[in-house]
Amino acid sequence: MFENATTLQFGPGTFDEGLHILRSHLSPILRGWPGLLGLALIPSRTDYRITILSMWESAAHARAIEAQADYRQVVSMLDPLLVSEPLYPVKEPTARGNAKKVVSLN
Repeated sequence: MFENATTLQFGPGTFDEGLHILRSHLSPILRGWPGLLGLALIPSRTDYRITILSMWESAAHARAIEAQADYRQVVSMLDPLLVSEPLYPVKEPTARGNAKKVVSLN
């Protein structure tokens, strides 16, 4: 299994729009994507950050989505709303056995 965490830093005036884009555009793209085991958005209104946690069958599955035009379009929608570069604190393979497929976007 491969886990990925990405934290996006928005400004006070762009947080809600960014959260809407993630929920209404990213979620449909990722739901049903081959290899996705789990997905969660963790928004923090106090510091205008949204962390996206995803779990994949393999690193190859996680990287494959980045080449898709729909995914790149969502990224281009988010770019002007961010006040800093995204943070990528976790990208690692894990050995957790068989996980059920879970998609939860708050």
